[in-house]
Amino acid sequence: MPSPPIYALVLSGGGARGAYEAGVVHYMRTALPAPVRDRSFQLLCGSSVGGINTCFLASHAENPRAQGELIRKTWEMLRQEEIYRRDVAAVSRLFFRSFAGISLNIFRKPPTEAVHEKGIHFHGLVDTEPFPRFLKRIVNWERIGSNIARRLLHGVSLTLTNMQSGQLEFFIHKHPEVPYTGDYPVHFVELTWRHAMGGAAIPILFPPVEIGGTHYADGGLRLNTPMSPAIHMGADRVVVIGMHDPAEAAQSRRVAADGPHPPPTLGEILGKILSSIFLDRLDYDLKQMRRINRIVEWGEKVYGPKFLAEINRMLVREGIVGDVASRGLKRLEVLSIFPSRDIRQLFAECISGPGGLSGFSAFEKVLLRLLDVDMHRGQEFLSYFLFLPPYIKALVELGYEDAKKRHDELIAFLSA
Repeated sequence: MPSPPIYALVLSGGGARGAYEAGVVHYMRTALPAPVRDRSFQLLCGSSVGGINTCFLASHAENPRAQGELIRKTWEMLRQEEIYRRDVAAVSRLFFRSFAGISLNIFRKPPTEAVHEKGIHFHGLVDTEPFPRFLKRIVNWERIGSNIARRLLHGVSLTLTNMQSGQLEFFIHKHPEVPYTGDYPVHFVELTWRHAMGGAAIPILFPPVEIGGTHYADGGLRLNTPMSPAIHMGADRVVVIGMHDPAEAAQSRRVAADGPHPPPTLGEILGKILSSIFLDRLDYDLKQMRRINRIVEWGEKVYGPKFLAEINRMLVREGIVGDVASRGLKRLEVLSIFPSRDIRQLFAECISGPGGLSGFSAFEKVLLRLLDVDMHRGQEFLSYFLFLPPYIKALVELGYEDAKKRHDELIAFLSA
C-alpha cells in the first residue's frame, strides 16, 4: 500500500505584502470543510517575510484550526513600531548614520586603507531594535522543536543570503530521520528569532543580522519562493503562496512602453530593486516540474506502470548522484496561489482613503523626503515597506478572497 503523500507549504517574501499569505492561510484553516482544513503540512518553507510566517505556523502546528485565526490576528494587530523605531530619536539616528557617517568617513581615512576599524558605518535606513522582541512574542521558538520531535512536522526551512559570500544558504530544523538531498549550502540548526530576522533583512532598508560570526540578509535576494528544500525533504504535494500578481509585471511593461517618462526618482529605483529581488524563478521552476511530470506520464504510457520504479532502481544501482538522482524521480504536484490584483493599486487605494496618511510618523515623512518618494511614483517601494493598518487589513482580505475563489481546487488538492 503506497504511503500517504507528504505535504509542504511554501511561502514567498515581500515585506508588508506578507499579510496576503496570512489571508490565504486563514481561509484554508477556517473555511474549508473538515477534515481538509486540518490537513497537516509536514514541511514548512519560507523566504524573507514568508520565513517569519513559516516560523509562526510551525510554532502552532499542533493546532491547525488555530493557525488561521492566530496568523490573521497577528497581522491585523501589527504596528510599524514593532518592526522599527519611528520616534524622533530614529530621525536623529538616521541623519547621524547617513550624513554624519559619510562626512566623517570622507575625512577620517584614505579609501585604500582597511575599512573594518571602528567608525560610523551605514547598515540600514531603519533601526530594527524592536524587531527581536516582536519575533519572540509572536513565535514560541521552543515549540517548533517539540512539534518536530513529535513528528507533527518533518522539517522547517528558512532561506538566507550570506552577505560575505553572496550565496544562498538554507537553515533547516528537521527530524533526524528525515533525509535531505539538496546541493545548496545548508545548516541543520534549531531555529531562533535571529534566523527569521536575518532572512527578512531587506538590504539597504534593514541592517543584516549576525549569525555565528557571519552576517546574513534577506533570502529573497537569491531565492524568493523556496521550493527546493521542500522537494529535497521529500514533499509530494506543495502549496505555494506568492505575492505578485502576474498582471502586475504586465502592467509595468505597458507603462514602460507608453513613454516618454520623467527621470525615475530614488524611490522608484528602490521599488524596482525590491521588485526584482522578490520576483524570482518560481515560474521557471513550475514549468520545469510540469515537464518532469509529463515525461513520467509518457514513460508510463510507453513502458508501463513500473517505469518510475525501474528508473529509480537504476539510479541506485549505477550510483548516480545529483539533484534528481539523489532524491529519486517522482511526480510532484503543486498548487500555487497569487494575488488577483495589482498590490500597488491596492496600496494606493488604502492611503487615499480616510486616514490613509495619518499612519505616517515623522520618521517616515523624513525618510520619504530623503529618498524622494512620492505617493504616486513610489507606490511599488511603499507597498513593501509600510505596514499601515488599512493596507494590512486589505491584504489579508485579498488573500482570503483569492483562496475562496480556489475553494474546490484546494479541497481536491488537500484531499489526496
